[in-house]
Amino acid sequence: MNPWNVMVRRRSPLSMGKAGKLEKPVFWERPTEKTASGTSGTPFERSGGTFARWRLGKTEIWEKINGNANWRDPWAQHLTVKQVENAVSRTFEGTAEFLLTAPRDGSTVSAESVSAWMGRGELLGLTVSSSQPFHLWKPGETPNFTIRADSPNIQLPRGRKLPKMLQIRWTVRDFDGKIAAQGTEKRADFAQDPVFAREVTLPADLPRGVYFLDVSASGFIPRTKIKTKAFGQETGGQTPSAPKAFARTTFGILPDYEFQHRERSIFGLAASFNVPSESDVFRLMDRMGVRWLRNGDTRVFEREFGGIANSHEGISRGKFQNEPQEKAEWIRGVLGKMAEQKNFGWELGNEWNMTKLESGETADEWTHEWLLPVWKARENAGPEIRKIQIFSLGLAGPDLPYLRSIAENGGWPMLDGVCLHPGRGNITPDCLEGYWSFLGAIRRTKKQMAELDEKYPELPDGTPSRTPKKPLFLTETYACTRPHHFWYDSQRQAAENVVLSHVLAMAEGISGVFWYQLHDSVWHNVSGMNENDKEYFYGLLDRHGAVKPSFIAYCTISEALDGAEFRKYGAFSVSGMSDSARGQEPGIIKYVTFDTPRGPLAVLWSRADGYVQSKAPGKGESFVTPEPWEDHWKTVLPVRLAVSKKFRTNEVIVLDCLGREIAIAALKKGTTSRIEVPLTGAPFLIYGLDLQELEENSDGKHAEKERLGSFDTEMP
Repeated sequence: MNPWNVMVRRRSPLSMGKAGKLEKPVFWERPTEKTASGTSGTPFERSGGTFARWRLGKTEIWEKINGNANWRDPWAQHLTVKQVENAVSRTFEGTAEFLLTAPRDGSTVSAESVSAWMGRGELLGLTVSSSQPFHLWKPGETPNFTIRADSPNIQLPRGRKLPKMLQIRWTVRDFDGKIAAQGTEKRADFAQDPVFAREVTLPADLPRGVYFLDVSASGFIPRTKIKTKAFGQETGGQTPSAPKAFARTTFGILPDYEFQHRERSIFGLAASFNVPSESDVFRLMDRMGVRWLRNGDTRVFEREFGGIANSHEGISRGKFQNEPQEKAEWIRGVLGKMAEQKNFGWELGNEWNMTKLESGETADEWTHEWLLPVWKARENAGPEIRKIQIFSLGLAGPDLPYLRSIAENGGWPMLDGVCLHPGRGNITPDCLEGYWSFLGAIRRTKKQMAELDEKYPELPDGTPSRTPKKPLFLTETYACTRPHHFWYDSQRQAAENVVLSHVLAMAEGISGVFWYQLHDSVWHNVSGMNENDKEYFYGLLDRHGAVKPSFIAYCTISEALDGAEFRKYGAFSVSGMSDSARGQEPGIIKYVTFDTPRGPLAVLWSRADGYVQSKAPGKGESFVTPEPWEDHWKTVLPVRLAVSKKFRTNEVIVLDCLGREIAIAALKKGTTSRIEVPLTGAPFLIYGLDLQELEENSDGKHAEKERLGSFDTEMP
């Protein structure tokens, strides 16, 4: 018997011919340590386990899944077993746990309350939900939520009591931490009917942005009055065992926007889940301005929102080894399916170079075992298949030795493009230093590609390469928000970095940016949670599909760059401030300019605080992620910028990373108007500046400290 493949088979009434509905509850915690600035830190979710639920008449049966939740059928469930230490014989044991509840009045017990009781011995579950997809409303609409606190209707052990009274407090904060709405609800008879649900309707005048709805529930159990010899009777009050719970969700306010230049867009997605539904996700992609998809059917995407799909049909080392006929048939089948789906290209594999970075290992195998057979199959096929482009595997970081090894093995002229995963940790996207940098990785890869294009322009038989100048795609770009780890972004940093990543990608001429990914969680545990695994935190939406700040930021920059044309990079130094950071370009104040249908656009930010967002904690210390509304940038530089004479001062628009307009006072001297912008490390999007004057007063890469010209900078 293989002890790792144990399945528990259930007898009637559980073997009802269908598997129980899977539930994946969580519970929220606050960090016990403080942030570097002394604040309490952002709350975070912990997995409350996975449960299967059946409804039999008036009874609900809950099974706590202690194995792989995906290994199941209508009659059995996988069970994890462990070897018993010091047993006489080789012995394994495992536990199957069930809970029977009797919901009152036909209602359903929440998975959160079942998880609280079975997992932690607590008596209160708390959920915050809305039927609105993605918790996304338009300006003027009224956001509404259901707050529900409940306890499972079970026979409690001796000494445990349900709270007599329950109090719920809720607070809505905006991205600046300002309270936008709040309220308190109470129930005096919770013990008699332990389900407390309230509908909360929020104001209709909330402006564009992201909001945080925090809910806390507190139960009150009167103390038992006990007579003592010395002190008489104990006073009443809340006992230490009175249940408490906390939950948070996010929601967004976003106006409609019709994209006019999607065919020129660089915006894409690397992955998504159909949460809450496929049609809802398609509508959301349309609103986001998504053009590129890493996988799927172009016919569907074109119809639904004007998108086009690549193919990322997986290949792995050793696949079809010593099976040439099967391999050839498989390749022809994939190419045929791609032609039918109108896929524009094939990203041929994923991150093989992670075996050993910058060594070139596996590049010869990839070239001879996969690139060459796929290229030959395409060249020998019909006209529709010959339209398909062949791209490199998704390269983990700027692995230049790997690209050179592909070329040395004869593969470079066969490629129609390169797919890069630039990677990024606790540094800003414009940082050039380090392997896992964003802009640094792009520039090093582009430089190497240009050299290989020049060195290997044709196939061994002298035929010119079909794509002599190869485009660069970023097929995994991200802003991971795993909390309480210094390497990853806070929710606020992620929003800023979504904007800056796309600005830099367009300035660098990237053909497509495939953001990884739309939803939190992972493909094998959709809507699940594992707080210790970074892979659960790459989404623009949370695991239930509620918008994160980074989602609003994505929409902000996709709107801003709709139809935009890159003009120039630039930088300025600041008197009295060192800008000689190792490996970085000179200049404290950075900008990128664009011509757009809306008018001249300048994106500006400061690097007065450097490129490192957060530092690793010392030995014995913990890193605590701050709340989303806490600004991590310390230095504010008031900068005066000249307004274009084609614009009146009141037409100049300054937007933050969420697309919120920032009120800026106008300064006028003679015929020249200026605005004073408080720059930090967070990018501002500014329409209506005199871009020519701005650009002429910097030399782009090497700004002179004494030559600020019209770019008037004052130290605070």
